[in-house]
Amino acid sequence: MNDTSFIGLVQNAALLLAVAFIFDVVASRWHTGQSPFRQALVGLALGAIGITVMLTPWTFGSGIVFDTRSVLIGISGLFFGLVSTAIAMVMTVAFRFYQGGTGVWTGIAVILTSGAIGIAWRYFRRRSQTEISWRELYLFGIVIHLSMLGLMLTLPWETALRVLSSIALPVILIYPLGTAMLGVLMVNRLRRERAEEVLKVRERSYRSLAENLPGIVYRVHIHEKGNMHFLNNMLLPLTGYNEKELTKGEVCSIDPLIVAEDRDRVISEVKAAIKDNRSFDIEYRITHKDETPRFLIERGRPIFDNDVLHCIDGIIQDVTPRRLAEEALRESELKYRTLVEGTNNFVFMVDRKGLFTYVNPNFEIATGYSLSDLKGHPFTIVVAPDERETTIDRFKKGVRGAPSLPYETELLGKEGNRVAVEFLASNLCDSRGNVTGRFGVGRDITKRKEMEALLKDSEKRYRELSIIDDLTQLYNSRYFYDQLKKELGRVNRYEEHYLTLLLLDLDDFKQFNDAYGHVEGDQVLSRLGQVVKRCLRQTDSAYRYGGEEFTILLPMTTSKDAAITAERIRTEFKKENFPLAPGEDVHVTVSIGLAQYKPQEDMKAFVHRADQLMYQAKKNGKDRVCSEYISS
Repeated sequence: MNDTSFIGLVQNAALLLAVAFIFDVVASRWHTGQSPFRQALVGLALGAIGITVMLTPWTFGSGIVFDTRSVLIGISGLFFGLVSTAIAMVMTVAFRFYQGGTGVWTGIAVILTSGAIGIAWRYFRRRSQTEISWRELYLFGIVIHLSMLGLMLTLPWETALRVLSSIALPVILIYPLGTAMLGVLMVNRLRRERAEEVLKVRERSYRSLAENLPGIVYRVHIHEKGNMHFLNNMLLPLTGYNEKELTKGEVCSIDPLIVAEDRDRVISEVKAAIKDNRSFDIEYRITHKDETPRFLIERGRPIFDNDVLHCIDGIIQDVTPRRLAEEALRESELKYRTLVEGTNNFVFMVDRKGLFTYVNPNFEIATGYSLSDLKGHPFTIVVAPDERETTIDRFKKGVRGAPSLPYETELLGKEGNRVAVEFLASNLCDSRGNVTGRFGVGRDITKRKEMEALLKDSEKRYRELSIIDDLTQLYNSRYFYDQLKKELGRVNRYEEHYLTLLLLDLDDFKQFNDAYGHVEGDQVLSRLGQVVKRCLRQTDSAYRYGGEEFTILLPMTTSKDAAITAERIRTEFKKENFPLAPGEDVHVTVSIGLAQYKPQEDMKAFVHRADQLMYQAKKNGKDRVCSEYISS
């Protein structure tokens, strides 16, 4: 590698550090706690930096360029996390693909490998990024760029050898050092930001403590006849009076503002504290300058010097808002409790771990568990076993912020009873918006589910009535064609599938009707339906095709096997006895045409072929089975 190439790599690394420094100055908070939107913006910024770096490469040859994108992408994965790095990787991969050339896929592999190493390093190390040492950063750079050099072997072999012989040494010397330097910048940024945050918190605390203490800070000097010195500016806001207005002679005190009913108690408590050399804590009322009552809490302690009372130090706080809020809270809690405990709905609350913290009386009645039984136990104790996995998954998604939608489940009572319910649950959050648990309101939908079941049964029954012949209790011809289409589609899809069709027709049925009447004829049709059902498998299906004609579909059955079934139906039906008159037994026979489906055969042609075979059975003497292979 010549001096110009070496200087080019050094300049490229320097440009990366300069760009990183500019980003460090301009960027605001970018640490891992940011929102996905900010992570995306950071990713776009990193991608732009990567493209800038790639615009000033050192060109080894046609389509083979080197720059410090591996440093940037690796550091991005280590410090910025998955989302930002993934966006930067997509942008730089797209730009490298746009640049093209012999080394395009090697360059893309370098980007993806560098980012993957950075992300993995970030997520597999347990300590904070602020604790990363320059040694670890240097080792991190070595790992990335050894991988980068290894990827050079994806180039044509001769090119790979020339590239490695030229760049291996400078890359190992310069790039890990650049990685460590950029990483140190990031670590320093993190440490500086953390120190600034701590400093800001402390500054706010001290400022708040010094300037905005929530009350009157005072000192009573005993040698000044109990004169009260105020150490902050809270006297006027709390009482409406200034020091001059509360001074009589040489003594300033708020004692005159204390309502008469409380004054003696306050004086007595202070004297007892002085006697026992202990602190005191007194709540009392004063009359504000605007003539409204105020509730105050005074906390103080006598200070002794050589067993002689020197002074009393204390703070007086206005607790009027708290007292009013407590009263309002008691009223609100009463309303809430009345509403929750009086409702017919189920109400429950669980903590973030899914442990019960509250259930209302209706929930107790429905499950048989009391609040004391459930408190501290997981909510799954009252969920039906087959619903638990789904309910746990829904709970976890809800805690993570998934939208609250109504859902149905089943509660499992203490005695094993089940209650169908519909719940709507939402998150409980603290003042900072952190999820602390879940709150749910539900209702008993057992009756509704029963009605839905009845409706489904009714629909099923209606559907059955629409496809079943009432006389024979076999399927009707419309359903026959629906099922035939499905079976033909299955046979045409799978070569190993067979389908055979039987077409049955009662022999001399018209003469039977003429001789004995249609009522007796209906009995024959009904009896044939019963015989057919007895002779079929569960996978077979029979249909009243029309009048005295019947069809039977035999899936996965060859004509040879179907002939056995057809013969069984013929002989069994022939045994049926119809006693139509005293001493006269009548037997009815059936002729059967049998056809096996030929692949890709037209449906109508298939049915017609079976029909013609049935007529052939009639011509051959009736009461027989006829197919293209047999005739009996």
